Amino acid sequence: MWLHWKTEHNQAIRYDTQVLMIITSHYVLY
Repeated sequence: MWLHWKTEHNQAIRYDTQVLMIITSHYVLY
C-alpha cells in the first residue's frame, strides 16, 4: 500500500514538473 502511494506520488510530481515546464516555456515565448 505504501509503495503504491509512493509510486502515485512520484507520478504526480513528474506531472506537476511537466506542467511547470510548459507554463515556464509559455512565459518565455510570450
